[in-house]
Amino acid sequence: MPLGTTAQMSPIRAAVPFDLRDVDFETVINKWVAIRAQIGLPLDVLLGLDYIKTGFYENRLFNAASAGEGFHTGLYPDSKQLTTEQHAAIKAKVAETFEGDDLTWVKQQVSWNRLGLKDRYMELAGHADREAVTALLTDVETWARWLKNARNSIGHVDTDALAKAVPDSARFLLTDITRAFLHLVLLQELGLDPELQRKAVDNVYSFRAGQFREAVDEAIASRP
Repeated sequence: MPLGTTAQMSPIRAAVPFDLRDVDFETVINKWVAIRAQIGLPLDVLLGLDYIKTGFYENRLFNAASAGEGFHTGLYPDSKQLTTEQHAAIKAKVAETFEGDDLTWVKQQVSWNRLGLKDRYMELAGHADREAVTALLTDVETWARWLKNARNSIGHVDTDALAKAVPDSARFLLTDITRAFLHLVLLQELGLDPELQRKAVDNVYSFRAGQFREAVDEAIASRP
């Protein structure tokens, strides 16, 4: 993540979220090392999207969605759909009810006790400053649903499903919006003042955020 700030509106400081006038180097580098260890490869994927701007938009979108999923796994390792007791009871009932190949198949279906992908994105959205996230994403549920649909459609090589699931006006913005959001999460993890997240949206990500807002508002207005 580039070290910069939006505290003053010089061209350089307006282009990056913070610099060493906002936090001392020893603090930020120690926290960065901890974040790197906690999040791992998904952080590399995000930085790859930042520094390598070329490539098919589907690949970049899939990587952005995968980075978001990986950030959630790293930051919420114990997040569960059900309590441990509820999950154990379901698996016990399955063992009582099925046998043979049916049992094998059903056990695979209930072995995963994690939130659905959209809900994981929504939980991750609560990790950063609420005001900054709202200014960037407009509607968290819509962003999370579109990102989930995009990730699944591209993962199954179903471009027709992608076109139906995410409108054109949003589809080509999702990568940049998701990258920006994940940087808000990083600012939060670095322990910086939430005001810097809001200024980052205002001064660094505002153009894409405005375009995305139009797409979200249009989609919400057209719902039955």
